[in-house]
Amino acid sequence: MRSRAPGRVILLNGAPSCGKTTIARALWNALDEPYWYHSLDEFRQGYTERAWDRTRGPWSAGNRELFNMLVEGFLRSVRAMALSGHNVITESVILPMNIDLYRDALEGIDVLVVGVRCPIEVAEQRERARAPSERHLGVPIPLRVAEFDLVHANGPYDVELDTSVTSVDDAVVAIRARLARDGAPQAFDAWRQRATS
Repeated sequence: MRSRAPGRVILLNGAPSCGKTTIARALWNALDEPYWYHSLDEFRQGYTERAWDRTRGPWSAGNRELFNMLVEGFLRSVRAMALSGHNVITESVILPMNIDLYRDALEGIDVLVVGVRCPIEVAEQRERARAPSERHLGVPIPLRVAEFDLVHANGPYDVELDTSVTSVDDAVVAIRARLARDGAPQAFDAWRQRATS
């Protein structure tokens, strides 16, 4: 098999309903270079709704073990795609308790980390609008939990966006500008170094 240089991973991190998917899909369509896009939510659909109780969100105690196993499998698939030479866009909910999964899976890969956030009131409004069609049993995920803020506790980002004041188009422009800048992304390397210090 021919050896290829690994592709780049663009990782959008944030709580549910902050706008990760909307930005990821817009970026995917805007980039000239081909990128493979797959979200954790799409990967999760390999489970039946009966097996996957989403009524309390990805950070519920009852769902945590299954969620972490799913994240681990998903990240291995992202790693495999990147090591096969594919550029990848994906989304994440990186918490202090699962960051090691990301560090391990993305070791040796060029990762651009994008922080996506908005005020909780905005996220809750979006979550209520999504729930009837996109959430299990039409029930919104509760967002007033510590993890809503903990998702951004791991450190700085290469690009940070507040989707309550930044349009999708402007978000795409900001990410593309960072991709075009000289020098490798630095945020994920800082996260790696913090783990070893």
